Amino acid sequence: MRDAGGDRKLTGLRNRRFVNEWLRLQLAQSRRLDVVVCIALLDIDHFKRVNDVCGHSVGDRVLQEFASIAMGVVREGEVFARWGGEEFLWVMVGKNPDSAIHAVDRLRALVGQSACWATQPGWPVSFSAGVAPLDPREGIEQALRQADDALYRAKVAGRAQTLVH
Repeated sequence: MRDAGGDRKLTGLRNRRFVNEWLRLQLAQSRRLDVVVCIALLDIDHFKRVNDVCGHSVGDRVLQEFASIAMGVVREGEVFARWGGEEFLWVMVGKNPDSAIHAVDRLRALVGQSACWATQPGWPVSFSAGVAPLDPREGIEQALRQADDALYRAKVAGRAQTLVH
């Protein structure tokens, strides 16, 4: 599959266009093989404040460090991509919602422990997340809406947490 490039220069991650294409292939495989797939939509908490207070170069560093930590957690066969701005999408193959929440919470713990945040003003960095299963009968857009809804509820509930649809 052709990589659409995009955010690879800043974060080293795949972009939204790549993930949309990859998700279509994954959905077809999920239908054929009855494989469980979950998606998590993650959003760095108060990222606008980092850019406004510390500057966009610091914001870029936050994105880079976050992506680097995430890639240490993501397993083979999964995709972690920059979805847009400070949002990221994690597609977890073979994980049900409970195990997906556990994986996201493991990432949250590592992000919170990063030594990088100690050297910068206005940090540490946290994130909110919404998790939803990819139901082959309902499709990708429904799963994305559900994950987005759970993410919104996590933010309203106080941020720095993971909720499932």
